[in-house]
Amino acid sequence: LVGKVSDLSTTGIRVSSTQHTDELNVGDETKLEIHVSGHEPLLLQAHMRHRTEINETIKEKKILHYYFGFQFTRLTKENEKNLSRINMELYRNFLQKVTG
Repeated sequence: LVGKVSDLSTTGIRVSSTQHTDELNVGDETKLEIHVSGHEPLLLQAHMRHRTEINETIKEKKILHYYFGFQFTRLTKENEKNLSRINMELYRNFLQKVTG
């Protein structure tokens, strides 16, 4: 399953996708691979906390989006440090665009 990150912290992640899957359910443990431009991919374990489906209208077409919330589990200090670094960079880039 490939998704787009809509929220990221050092404790969890929210991902959206237009791909339907019945294989992921609330309570499941799963492995995630997070790719952020300019950084090495992160391999993390996570517990699915919530799952929702929302119809979004894009260019007058209704498209079903699936949102998954994951809480990271067994997070190593190295991965926690990398997540913190990525978050700081993303916020810095966002603030430069908003204020700049």
